[in-house]
Amino acid sequence: MIRFPWLGDWLAFTALALLAFSTVVHHAAGLFWLALLLLGVVYGLQRDKAKPSAESDTRSTLLRSIAKTWLFCCAVALFLKTIPMLYWSGPWQERHAEFKLLLGAWTCYLLVLYPKWPHHWGVRLGHALALSCVLSYALCVFWGSNAAPTNRIPWAAGVSILACVLLVWSFLNPRYAQVWRVCSLMAVMAVLISGVRGSYPLLLIWPLAWWWTGRRYSFALGAGQLKFLALTLVVLLGVAALLPGVESPVHRVQQAVTELGLSTPNGTGEMNSSTGARLVLWKAGLQAFQENWFMGHGFTGAKEVIKAAAHQSDSQTVSQLGHFHNDYIHTAVEFGLLGLLSFLTYGVGMAWCAWLLYKASHKTAATGLVAVLLMHMSASMSNMNFAHNFYPTILSFGVTLLLLTPLLMKPR
Repeated sequence: MIRFPWLGDWLAFTALALLAFSTVVHHAAGLFWLALLLLGVVYGLQRDKAKPSAESDTRSTLLRSIAKTWLFCCAVALFLKTIPMLYWSGPWQERHAEFKLLLGAWTCYLLVLYPKWPHHWGVRLGHALALSCVLSYALCVFWGSNAAPTNRIPWAAGVSILACVLLVWSFLNPRYAQVWRVCSLMAVMAVLISGVRGSYPLLLIWPLAWWWTGRRYSFALGAGQLKFLALTLVVLLGVAALLPGVESPVHRVQQAVTELGLSTPNGTGEMNSSTGARLVLWKAGLQAFQENWFMGHGFTGAKEVIKAAAHQSDSQTVSQLGHFHNDYIHTAVEFGLLGLLSFLTYGVGMAWCAWLLYKASHKTAATGLVAVLLMHMSASMSNMNFAHNFYPTILSFGVTLLLLTPLLMKPR
């Protein structure tokens, strides 16, 4: 067996740096995903080198089973999508999300083959995650969310996933718990300042994940911890309050409510707002799905549905859009029931793995996976995040890090 001890250390260090800058540097997230994949290959080749204890071997065996479950679900999702893809001769370059998630799941399985991870790598990954969250906040405050390395909507959804991962990890390391939670909170504020309303469910999911996980830890809800976090929140909100009115989170929410009122049947019919355009597309998409519910309308047919909706509503905004701003509806229109089942398989896979982690007493990791699942499900309702490279990349390695949590962190 050929071993590369230096290569594994070099890849791990490179991966940490890429993860730290994944929210502000173009392609850093994708390169981290690639480094993680190569690290899985290298560590997989060295798996017989480690001599785990009976306890760690049992834990590794369990995690291999869970990783297989996630890999199976990702493979099923790609298979279901392949059938209508072949039927419609769809462009395979549009399927980067499915391939990334499948390769990410394979990476996860390779990594759990290495039975004895040094715990300091979990801490280093936590620090890298913390820095990425801090940088996302700094980007929004100093340059605005439009300066994000990709479209700000999937960017905010990806930052939400990182915030959830770092939050639950903070409960597994009391030494850095306070720092990591503050950094995670800064990512929450970045999402709030970004004005991406589709990711605002994080404002509910994040505190619920904290409360649900913190019930099991004596250090989680101490008076000192709460005072420090409350002070941090006041400071972050103060910085957000200094932003120009159009970028204010309060202004963004008020704008959404106004647009929704104008776009309802009882309103004035304003369809050139972002909310109004989405409502037009969603209605047209649901009707198109009913017309051809099994195989959908294909890549070209979905574009025609959007053009027809724009013409019927006489909306310039709708005519400029290339998808339905909803992962569920767009997938259903383009690939029918098989495509929709493919997309839903990822949610089923995350829920299944979370249940297996919970039954195995890895409840903190299970809570993090549920939080990521809820963010994924909610953020997918107002945008087609799978159309962008950044979001499926973050989702892939976010799930991987949570599945590796029992190996990376000391069991608690």
